[in-house]
Amino acid sequence: MRLNTTIGLILTGLAGLFGILFLKHLSTPVSQTLPLSLSASPSGVPQQETKPLTVKLRDAHQAAVAPQASPPLIVTAAPPAIVDAAALAEEQRASIQARIAHLNELEAKDDSASLQAILSELTNPEIEIRAAAIESTIQFQSRDAIPVLADLAAHTSNPQEKQALLDAAEFLKLPTMTEIRVQKSKAGNLQ
Repeated sequence: MRLNTTIGLILTGLAGLFGILFLKHLSTPVSQTLPLSLSASPSGVPQQETKPLTVKLRDAHQAAVAPQASPPLIVTAAPPAIVDAAALAEEQRASIQARIAHLNELEAKDDSASLQAILSELTNPEIEIRAAAIESTIQFQSRDAIPVLADLAAHTSNPQEKQALLDAAEFLKLPTMTEIRVQKSKAGNLQ
């Protein structure tokens, strides 16, 4: 029982000592005030007039402390950007749809610039746009795209995309109806 009493007295004494030190720490004066101004804006947004924000650290000791001769501390920071995830997702979705619509327009043309524009989309970071570019390449029906499709298939790690590229290249290798008719007419003339 004496051991428990002794430990209790020691703990009480330590708590009292820490209490005295804490009260002494509270009674020491700290700086008067720190003017704080938050005034920065992201580019493109007009800056608004800012008013200094004064933070009082020790009101009880403010009268006892003389004002400091050093300049006020001014901190400027940009306000945090508020990002609406749903709006960003909708904007990205609209951008993807616009690119796909543009690819559909290009596949109906018959010039090398349109083919090059379609082929450039085969490496787009968006998988939906790459799939639409493969389809547009098939619809464009140019055998000039076969080496590009084969090269991309060799460097693609996605197995489904690799197969789609190879299938498109094989489709473009097939003879057209015009070529089949010409072959049949040549074969008919030989008999």
